[in-house]
Amino acid sequence: MNIIDDKELEEHFLHMAMITLPLRELEVSKIQREKKYCLDIDDHAVITYCNTSEHGRSFSRVVLNNTLHNRWTSFLEVTTRLKCSDKTARNIFCKYRQHKMLSTQSDGNRVVFKANNKMLGLYKRYTKQVFSSESKVLVVFLESVLQYLKHAKPSNDYQVKDKNSVMATN
Repeated sequence: MNIIDDKELEEHFLHMAMITLPLRELEVSKIQREKKYCLDIDDHAVITYCNTSEHGRSFSRVVLNNTLHNRWTSFLEVTTRLKCSDKTARNIFCKYRQHKMLSTQSDGNRVVFKANNKMLGLYKRYTKQVFSSESKVLVVFLESVLQYLKHAKPSNDYQVKDKNSVMATN
């Protein structure tokens, strides 16, 4: 009887995830390029910007994460999380605002912002395409990652705060 230890299984499933990750990333890249989830010229303009900007997509993820957790976003948070200058954060903000993707309000002497319904709708359509059940690669990738995590040593890099929130600890 051949006994396989957890380390061998961990390496096997990591290798399987590594094989499928480039294919999955290519699928997502194709979704981003084709922009089938865009409904109008503003959607197309923002996604084109995301696809060509160093921080454009990451900016949207900071804003979307906060909005989905019922929080407003500040320029300080953007600059801290993206490691970009205040000027860069404000330029990206202007681009999203120009295409009607943000709601703003005053918080004392600063402006805070969140994704509006237009941006949330665009992100929902994008998410549906990214997690489409038509993707066989996605299924194999996720199975490989889950098996890898099952056999890998536990990591303290992330903590589950509640069933809807995972926060990085570093």
